[in-house]
Amino acid sequence: MRANDPNSEQIEEAATATEVTELLAVLLGRANAGGTDGPVPPSQLRALFAIERQAGCNLRTLSEELGSTPPATSRLCDRLEAAGLVLRTVSPASRREVRLQLSRDGQRLLEEIRAGQRREINAVLRRMAPAARHELLGGLRAFREAATEGPRLGTTTQAETSGGASSADRRGAGGGGRRTEDRGHLGGDGRSTLPLSLGGTWSSTCLL
Repeated sequence: MRANDPNSEQIEEAATATEVTELLAVLLGRANAGGTDGPVPPSQLRALFAIERQAGCNLRTLSEELGSTPPATSRLCDRLEAAGLVLRTVSPASRREVRLQLSRDGQRLLEEIRAGQRREINAVLRRMAPAARHELLGGLRAFREAATEGPRLGTTTQAETSGGASSADRRGAGGGGRRTEDRGHLGGDGRSTLPLSLGGTWSSTCLL
């Protein structure tokens, strides 16, 4: 493959982005572990961020957001409700439908985690030259825009795969296995919800 081949450049760019994501996983995981209430399980943290973005959502909407099943999501919400982080209310449109929203403690927890994330990231940014930070911010905004216009993060189009659907996808479609819950996406507020290993969310607003 030639050095100036566009495909070669994209592979190198993707590899660099992957390395940065792994570093962010360490930083954000540290912020999560440093909370006053102790570390929050990644699956619960993802659910809390999703409920915050879509306050008043029902279980089906949340399960789709998490890439999980309604029964698994319901059990997850049971744990969050028992911990005092989520409130369940009956929908005014249908008594059979339950709406989800964060409790005051749930909102406080997310604010605390975000503050920790910003501290960890800003410690790195302070070691960068101002011009480099400005260039990074522009790149992150461009990436966010491209991601929100394309397919949901964590999904792969058929054109991007050489062998068609993965075995995990085929199992999920056939109902023989669980669907993956380790998918990131970009919400309407622009925050990038990274995979479970990151233990939280991060966005280019940390650079502002």
